[in-house]
Amino acid sequence: MSEEHATADEAARLVMDLAMLTTAAMRAEIRARQSEGVTLAQMPLLFHLQRHPGLSMGEVALRTGLSRPSVTRLIDTLMARGVVARAPAAEDRRVATLRLTPSGVNLLEASRAAVESRLAQRLGECAPEELGLVRDVTRRLRALLVGEEGERPPC
Repeated sequence: MSEEHATADEAARLVMDLAMLTTAAMRAEIRARQSEGVTLAQMPLLFHLQRHPGLSMGEVALRTGLSRPSVTRLIDTLMARGVVARAPAAEDRRVATLRLTPSGVNLLEASRAAVESRLAQRLGECAPEELGLVRDVTRRLRALLVGEEGERPPC
């Protein structure tokens, strides 16, 4: 480990690099599992619907940073596959809410487990002390990156 102190700018660049590397690992695993039909574009929608069942299309668009038409197209595809279900909101029946179906939960969990397995395989080359550091720094970053409302950033 380097005794040299990093600047916040350098740390921010490293965190961004790590996010891109993690996304690349997810993309590779999803591509390898293409037969299951989950695309990288669909994954954030599935993650958000798992964490927050009952979101509207507009809320999903806001949380993912995608346009409403893009979210509608992706959700329609997922609904056709039986992965997502739509129902009228209890408080306003003009608004549709979305949730994962049991099939959607299984699909998301299998995809996530495959990505985590791939990452764990790579991280298995680290010493236990390094893994502890990864855990501690990740916890600290998560605490720093949580928004005002306690919402985790999109996946």
